[in-house]
Amino acid sequence: PGEVARITLRQPLRAPTHKISRLSLSFRWVAGYPASGAASVVKVLLANAAGATIASLFTSGPLSNYSHDAFAGYSPPLLVTAADLGVPNDVPLFVVVEVHNNGRNLQLPLDDLARGFNCTIEWDYTSGATSATRGQTAPARGSASGSASGSASGSA
Repeated sequence: PGEVARITLRQPLRAPTHKISRLSLSFRWVAGYPASGAASVVKVLLANAAGATIASLFTSGPLSNYSHDAFAGYSPPLLVTAADLGVPNDVPLFVVVEVHNNGRNLQLPLDDLARGFNCTIEWDYTSGATSATRGQTAPARGSASGSASGSASGSA
């Protein structure tokens, strides 16, 4: 309790001449002891390779409804969507889930059970530039998605 932990997806995002336009993320959680402590809050960020925050995409409300005190399972997935971002992606960026434990710790299972931890990114071109892949012209939008299972570092 009282600490800030960062879970950084280890695969950097880099797409020259593109902007990150949308991020969708879901995660499950359970609040730890003691039940009387101030609830944890989660932020979703984009950070550069040095760890500096480039964009703050989401801040949760207090996360306390699913407690480890009377554990009956993790919460349903909390769905995060950040749209119309326009974040240039010429340099490597990382998706970061920052956990502010406040008076209680927060546990996030990094698995893909029930789509429990999932992240999808979409890009838009920043100019009229196009890129070719195997002789094909790239579409005006692109996306990537994946589970963090085995792809995250840090602890909450």
